[in-house]
Amino acid sequence: MFVKISVFHIIRDHFSTLRVYRGGNGKKLSVSKRDVFLFYVVPMFVAIATYFWGNLSLGDEVISILITSLSIFAALLFNLLILIYDIITKREHSKRMTEFLKEIYANVSYSVLISVLSVVAILGGLFHFSAKWVVISINLIGFYLVTHFILTLFMILKRTHALLAAEMRERNHRTGA
Repeated sequence: MFVKISVFHIIRDHFSTLRVYRGGNGKKLSVSKRDVFLFYVVPMFVAIATYFWGNLSLGDEVISILITSLSIFAALLFNLLILIYDIITKREHSKRMTEFLKEIYANVSYSVLISVLSVVAILGGLFHFSAKWVVISINLIGFYLVTHFILTLFMILKRTHALLAAEMRERNHRTGA
């Protein structure tokens, strides 16, 4: 029934990019504990520190800024998906480069998803709940998702930079520049 809106494959594909590669054969091994810690545990600490020690909560001004920023990033990331698709389809790539492109595609898709989930969570801050635990939960979830999004965005930036640098090197090699 919910097949058309299921996002589990996006999450699964992204999580599969958090694997350790070993040796010259490029074989994927186990999930990187460091990556899982960085992308899923560190945001929890940042959210707690931001809310409890930083005295920052999702007020109307913060909500407006975050929603605007996340919406802009989501649109830019959609454009990046198109760019990656164009790179994939324009010519043949090595097996390693094709795998790298698929991973970036999975990361970008996941970031769009996290951006949307962040906006939904942050919108909860516009409602004035009387239960303190609801307010705290909304703040922690919002800050967690935003921190997770930013870290994932840094990973995408690094990977996209590496991808485009490799594409430019290969183009220069083909043209003799």
